[in-house]
Amino acid sequence: MRERTPRIATDTSGLLLGQLAPGDRIGPFRVQGRLPSRGHGLVYVASHAKLQYRVMIRILPASYGSTSSIAMELIRAAQILESLDHPGIPRVIVCDTLPDGRSWVASQLIAGTKLGTVISEWPITAEDVVTVIHDVAAILETAHRVGLVHTNLVPSAIVMPDVEMASPLMVGDWGQARTEDSMSPGPFRLTSRGRPYLAPEQLQHETITTATDIYALGVIAYQAVTGELPMTPRAEAQDHIPAVVMTLIEQMLATDPARRPTSTQVRESAAQISTTLARIASGPEPTLATRTLADTISSERFTQVSGEINATSTTVVARIRLVRRAVPALAR
Repeated sequence: MRERTPRIATDTSGLLLGQLAPGDRIGPFRVQGRLPSRGHGLVYVASHAKLQYRVMIRILPASYGSTSSIAMELIRAAQILESLDHPGIPRVIVCDTLPDGRSWVASQLIAGTKLGTVISEWPITAEDVVTVIHDVAAILETAHRVGLVHTNLVPSAIVMPDVEMASPLMVGDWGQARTEDSMSPGPFRLTSRGRPYLAPEQLQHETITTATDIYALGVIAYQAVTGELPMTPRAEAQDHIPAVVMTLIEQMLATDPARRPTSTQVRESAAQISTTLARIASGPEPTLATRTLADTISSERFTQVSGEINATSTTVVARIRLVRRAVPALAR
């Protein structure tokens, strides 16, 4: 049987206007298959034709063109992400435009377990959820400092790498990232899976800010610690969850973006809460006075944070890796 000759995406013959097939070439990469996409355009997994490393490629629809606001935002966000050089953000490898005008970006592909899988398969302790909040907020903080908003944060965008890396968690799926001064109002793809994580201002097509990401992280944290999605910004009482944890999550779920903490405040609060929970766990059963103290701590803005969070920053990752080694089928 004659081997299929790979097509090369260099002209405007139907190839560029349609989907790529395994074996097709785009730039120095050979397409291996399609990936699900919640953002704009098509997403593929591909490998470098000579170096063999794998990447994720996002190609915008031809109708957008290279001068559309969406295309320009994609390129601008890719440039900012690469300049951040954060270990928790996948590297941008190539950013280019096809001959038919479509923009495309190739970024680092991270093999690992998605937080969405963890939430659905294993119970997560409040302590581990606080660790996830801390690590994700630290990544968002780096992007928020330069005015970059993820806008598309869902459990599947948070990945725990298979191998030891500088960051225990990575936040991917930046295909709809925008700068706060962006003039493009949308559109957002409101899928049934992604809609619960969109902030009220996104659903109402209002101004997007860094607080939008905080709301999404709050939804993820609530789901991780309770196993359910919040139906209202003010969650119902959860007696089995430390009040200090629920208070932080409720602050992140505030309907008014101005009332949500910043990513820096979330990171600092999570670090302090982790320290508080560790002390409670190492001592006697918490008394009413202890819980009241925790409530008081959670309502303050933390500006002085110890480094004790580092001791537990990989707790949830380590537990998941142990389970995945014991049950290899779940690792795929």
